[in-house]
Amino acid sequence: MRGEKNNNGACPIVDMKSWITDVINNPKRIAIPILTHPGIEMIGKTIKEAVTDGNVHAKAIIALNERFPAAASTVIMDLTVEAEAFGCDVAFSDNEVPDVKHRIVSNFEEVQKLDVPSLSAGRVPQYLLANKLVAEAITDKPTFGGCIGPYSLAGRLFEMTEFMMAIYTDPDSAHLLLEKCTQFILEYCRAIKSAGASGVIIAEPAAGLLSNDECQQCSSI
Repeated sequence: MRGEKNNNGACPIVDMKSWITDVINNPKRIAIPILTHPGIEMIGKTIKEAVTDGNVHAKAIIALNERFPAAASTVIMDLTVEAEAFGCDVAFSDNEVPDVKHRIVSNFEEVQKLDVPSLSAGRVPQYLLANKLVAEAITDKPTFGGCIGPYSLAGRLFEMTEFMMAIYTDPDSAHLLLEKCTQFILEYCRAIKSAGASGVIIAEPAAGLLSNDECQQCSSI
C-alpha cells in the first residue's frame, strides 16, 4: 500500500482511498479490534506509564501490531484526556484506566467562563506524539487516533446525571458547553490528522442514554 506525506510533510500516511477500496473488495471480513492495553503488558509497562508518555504509548501499539496484525492500528482510547485538558482532575493507577474525579462546571456562569483549552493542555501533546510515532512506524496500514464525543465530554465536565437534566432544565448552559466541547474536539481531530493518523475513532458512550432526537441535537450534529 502506498504511503504519502501529510500536509506538513512530517510523516507517512496511508492512501486511504486505496485502503477503503481494498476493504470493500476483500471477500474476507476485515477486523479492526480496539485492542491496546495488552500491548502495554507486552512491553513491561504500566497503564499509567502508557497514558502519560507518548513514547511508551507508541511502543505498546507497535508491539501489539507485530504480535496481532489487524487491518489497522488504533492508539489507546483514553476518554479522560479531553476532560483533563479542560481542567478536570484525573486519578491515575498502574493497573486501571484513568478516571475523572469530579465535575468542574455546574451552571451557566461557570460554563461561560470555561475556556476552550489549547492543544498543549494536559496530556494532549503526549497523545499527539503517540499518533505521530505509530504512523511513522506502521506504514502498511492506517493508524486511527481516538477521542471522546462532545456529549460524553460535556457529561464528564458537568457530571452525567446533572448534564442529562440540564438538557431540559438549563438548555442554554447545556448547549453552550456542547459548543465548547465540539470546538475543542474538532481542533484535536485536526491535530491528530496532522500528526499522521489516517482517521479518528470517536467514542460517544453516553449517547446511548439519549433518544434519537436528542442524539441528533446533542451528539450527531
